[in-house]
Amino acid sequence: MTVKIVGAGRQIVAVQQTTAPRVAAHAVYVYYKVAEESLADMLKEVQAMQARLLVSQPEVRAGLQRRAEPADGQVTLMETYQAATAEALGKAFMVALTAASAGLPKPRHVETFIPV
Repeated sequence: MTVKIVGAGRQIVAVQQTTAPRVAAHAVYVYYKVAEESLADMLKEVQAMQARLLVSQPEVRAGLQRRAEPADGQVTLMETYQAATAEALGKAFMVALTAASAGLPKPRHVETFIPV
């Protein structure tokens, strides 16, 4: 997989994965709520964190989704992390968790899924 970082200077605008990784069997989903008025800034923060993660952990696939409809002025965001092995996913998730503790919303709810 090749990770292409799109942006100018030190600001990362987007990350593009040019090829899909091997079968992503293990997954972690992290979700939390963000005030609608903070959404644009939070999206930039999360995307930058995930871009740094993908550069250091190329075997991991990261994504970001949001709930379709806000509720009570809050938008639910969900970070997704997938990897072919539990070891790779665990390592990447710890990097993301450490980065997230610096400034992402809390509480962050974590769900882990394994292949059946």
